[in-house]
Amino acid sequence: MRILISILLLFNLAVAKKLALIVGVAENVGIKLKALHSDVDLANMKRFLESHNFEVKILQNKRATLLNVRKEFKKATKGLRSDDLFLFYYTGHGDTMEGINKNEAEDNFLALYSMQLNGREVVAGVLSDNEISFWMNKIVAKKILFVDACHSGTIYKSLGDVNGFKRGSRLKKFKSYSPSNYISISSSQDDQTSIDTQDGGVFTTSFLKLFDKNRSIKSLMSKVTNDILKNRRQKANLYTSSKNLQNMTFGELFGYKPNLYFKLDTMTGKRNYQNGETIGFVVKTKMKSGILYLYSGDELLDKMDIKDCPKYQGVKGCQFKDILTASSPLTDNKIKAVLRKNGDAKDIKIISKQKIIAQMRINIRG
Repeated sequence: MRILISILLLFNLAVAKKLALIVGVAENVGIKLKALHSDVDLANMKRFLESHNFEVKILQNKRATLLNVRKEFKKATKGLRSDDLFLFYYTGHGDTMEGINKNEAEDNFLALYSMQLNGREVVAGVLSDNEISFWMNKIVAKKILFVDACHSGTIYKSLGDVNGFKRGSRLKKFKSYSPSNYISISSSQDDQTSIDTQDGGVFTTSFLKLFDKNRSIKSLMSKVTNDILKNRRQKANLYTSSKNLQNMTFGELFGYKPNLYFKLDTMTGKRNYQNGETIGFVVKTKMKSGILYLYSGDELLDKMDIKDCPKYQGVKGCQFKDILTASSPLTDNKIKAVLRKNGDAKDIKIISKQKIIAQMRINIRG
């Protein structure tokens, strides 16, 4: 049972610090549930968030208990300011149980390692939607809740009516908060499950594959939904507290300046290469000037003046053709694009002092 949900609470676009708590649960103490590939989701999400300059904290399996999750939430309430950004990502099992508020027939919950069941009764150790709203309300930073599990259509307010688990008397009761200025993106409707494969959750996979920080949230989620519906009955759900939020881009949410657009990719669009293949790269940008440097790990491959770059798919496209030969193993398969105002060769050897504006990974086989 899987969900991908994203709740984004927005105040302004200036981001001083970006902190992410990512939680993955493929097993639960003493309970036999369907095995999931949450480890794949966590690894992919970690790479994605770090590429957007998030500081990432991971809780996985045995460490992913309700106690530990609460500790990290509490740290965020004390360590972040209003101009910071906090992201909570969960991948694992999700379901519903009896609601505690009169306007909610059910509560959604996330199954942590500490979950305890008594038949169809939830006894302890789960993270309910009400508790999530409690912590999101206490954290003063801008917030993103990003969850991959099931039955997620109305996770933002628990308005669904799906037959779920009974609610144990020991579970702590939290008031349900409905913060303003937020966006909820869920991977499936209330009566649907979200699919897991050996490559991870299909929604997470599709989201990361199609992600473009310069595309509006509404447009991106439409592409993701259509991509999933090609092969599976799983329809994503988008909710925003105001319609204008749907027209914002993830780049704006992540604190990028709108005019600084860079996208690094291979010339073929592939990520997997065989030994001996030559690889070319392209950096798409809306910048009009500056020197681009392309690195493989810490090795400088080449540099190019943006002024000399031709048009490529509607923007400037700096093409580094057949610049790298695939060889296995690579000590570092991370490709990095660096921007400088001039071409001073004295500085380019020290990548730690460069401004990395885009990066990607390639995989070498054979």
